[in-house]
Amino acid sequence: MEPADQPPPISVLDPVSSAWARTQALLFGSFRFGKWLAVAFCAWLATIGSHEVSSAINAGMGKILKDGSARDVVRQFDQWLRNNAEALLTTMALAAVASVVTGLLILWLTSRGRFMFLNCIARDTGAIASPWREYAAAGNSLFGFRLCVHAVSALPAIPFAGVIGFTSYRMLRSQSWTWLDIGVIAGCVVGAGLCALTFLAVEKLTKDFVVPIMYRRRVGAPAAWGELGGLMKRKLGPVVLYLLFQIVMQAVLATITFAIVIVTCCVAGMPYIDAVILLPLLVFDRAYSVCFLEQFGEEWRVME
Repeated sequence: MEPADQPPPISVLDPVSSAWARTQALLFGSFRFGKWLAVAFCAWLATIGSHEVSSAINAGMGKILKDGSARDVVRQFDQWLRNNAEALLTTMALAAVASVVTGLLILWLTSRGRFMFLNCIARDTGAIASPWREYAAAGNSLFGFRLCVHAVSALPAIPFAGVIGFTSYRMLRSQSWTWLDIGVIAGCVVGAGLCALTFLAVEKLTKDFVVPIMYRRRVGAPAAWGELGGLMKRKLGPVVLYLLFQIVMQAVLATITFAIVIVTCCVAGMPYIDAVILLPLLVFDRAYSVCFLEQFGEEWRVME
């Protein structure tokens, strides 16, 4: 009796060539500049805020730090707070509201955009209007799930940040510190780091695997996570290896992106322009996770 055929082993290297082949077919197989711009728009919509380059310098605070001692800085800062408390609170409240509204809008747009971008890669198309309507329900489900994840991840961050800020300010004000202060700050930093890593892992698995499962099975985010959870119970090793390999791959992609931004004098860091210039990297990154997922069997196939 002949042994049953064994499924091929799950590899993190084989999808590299598959993803690059898909990138070439989508962007260079039958090159059309209009299609490039359309796919770039979907990619930008799926990654808003991920590649823009920004910087800010507080000259006033820099002058204070240059001209006075640490104790003078604390005294001047206290006086400034007393004189501008009302205006500061009003500004902080308005900034908080604006940040929340902007964050929700970006979260909603990127949730819909992820399906539009995946649709471009899976179907070799540059369609925008039809997938925007077709994946409205899936995008809303993903938005709701990501909103819950963001809210849950923010809960421990608030007390950690509060303790770090209060302890640091008290140390600066008294011009002294104890090992207990250092331990408290270090413990909060470690705790916040672990929470951040957990959030990043959930967000990474959601983007790389849950979105393709939702796209393939036409199910909501909770159901897709249930299917991914079942897959991870059976194939946890390859998924962990995938996440470790992603650290290396994302570092390489980030290095290439940084080099392109520098060479283009930061033009490649502008909104939407970044997606147009960096489109091969964005398509490859999205296609790689899909190609990796498809190794688990025909029922996980996304590409058409």
